[in-house]
Amino acid sequence: MRFFDKLFGRNRQASKPSLRAVPGALTATNRDGAVIYNMLTPHMQQFMGRCVSAIKKAGIASKGTAQFSILVGERRAELRLDKFYRPEDNPTFVEDVLHAAQKLNTNA
Repeated sequence: MRFFDKLFGRNRQASKPSLRAVPGALTATNRDGAVIYNMLTPHMQQFMGRCVSAIKKAGIASKGTAQFSILVGERRAELRLDKFYRPEDNPTFVEDVLHAAQKLNTNA
């Protein structure tokens, strides 16, 4: 901890939201066991990119995250991709994510 952080009682680690471990990704943790980084496989990155692209083409704002999820719509609701992802190329998986994003966006 830096001197000024000690002096003013600020803890930078406490201000950062904690990450969750992504199944199938390489996960780095600190000494306390808290996840500090998720490295997605190239296939996972490609899947997330395809999903974000499909959602944007449907006219819904979206952004991928390092936690293998997508922030959907203006209120940035999180759609986790863990339950949709399979390590194979199948367009129906992307369509399933699109339908879930549309449903999540209409519930806003």
